[in-house]
Amino acid sequence: MLHSLMFFLGVVSVLAAIFMHQLTDVLVPGFAPEKKDLTEQFTRIMLLSPILLGISGVFGGVLVSLKRFILYSLAPIFYNAGIIFGAVFFVRIMGPSGLAWGWCLAHCFMCWCSILICVCADSGISFHFWVSGRTNR
Repeated sequence: MLHSLMFFLGVVSVLAAIFMHQLTDVLVPGFAPEKKDLTEQFTRIMLLSPILLGISGVFGGVLVSLKRFILYSLAPIFYNAGIIFGAVFFVRIMGPSGLAWGWCLAHCFMCWCSILICVCADSGISFHFWVSGRTNR
């Protein structure tokens, strides 16, 4: 299931990034050209988050099924810490796009932050990327 989710979200994100100029024209028709360019830039950066959020949801569900609620409840704290870190530090280095990168960092903190994967691995659950054209029935 995780493979399918990663593939689907990845394809949708890549397609959205490719056609972002056209999507921006439809979604924000009244913006000035420089604001449309900034919107496109921010959105392309932030399109990484659906993939990370999807993975986070799967591993979060595993944690809940294992009755590890404390660790699962810490994820939003790491999420907010990532956003604040991006707003405080990345903006100084990267300018306005630092906010978008901070938002992606927040999703990385929420998703990976060693809590979700380490606890799942500690519980005997492993993840291997596997692709096969053969189906087992």
